[in-house]
Amino acid sequence: MESIRRKIKIFWLDHSDPIIFYSIVLIGVIIIVQFFNRLAIEKNKEESMTNTVINGNYNLKDDSLVKDFIDYCKQKETQKAYEMLSRKCKKELYPTYEEFINNYYNKIFNQKRTVQTEYDREKDIYKISFYTDILESGGFTNSIQDYYKIERDVLENKVYINVYKDIK
Repeated sequence: MESIRRKIKIFWLDHSDPIIFYSIVLIGVIIIVQFFNRLAIEKNKEESMTNTVINGNYNLKDDSLVKDFIDYCKQKETQKAYEMLSRKCKKELYPTYEEFINNYYNKIFNQKRTVQTEYDREKDIYKISFYTDILESGGFTNSIQDYYKIERDVLENKVYINVYKDIK
């Protein structure tokens, strides 16, 4: 037992400086990483708070609703997309499923497009830009713009597409 203690004591005396140095460096790195991790967490919390309540009515569910509508259209699940339209939108623009297909779906989703979504806080409207794939269109970038609004209802929120009727 005495020999083990003696060996440990000799090892410590020979190597104490590097052990202490690397221990301090390791502890310093851990503290710095924790500090930056905490900053990143706080920044994400702030961003999520600004995303969830921007205009009092806006929240992430609205983003999800718009995204789901576009995804259904891209995946050719047009019946599900049509069901996501608000009553007012159906009444004013697309009273039948066929009109929705002919007057909206076939014009925008007739080819593969990249979608960019922007939210206008003041008007509470989503600006949706549909860009054609450069390779499919032969090098020309073509875009179609549409504007969506979320119609809020007690039971369920729905999408109102083509808010500005003068948009082509």
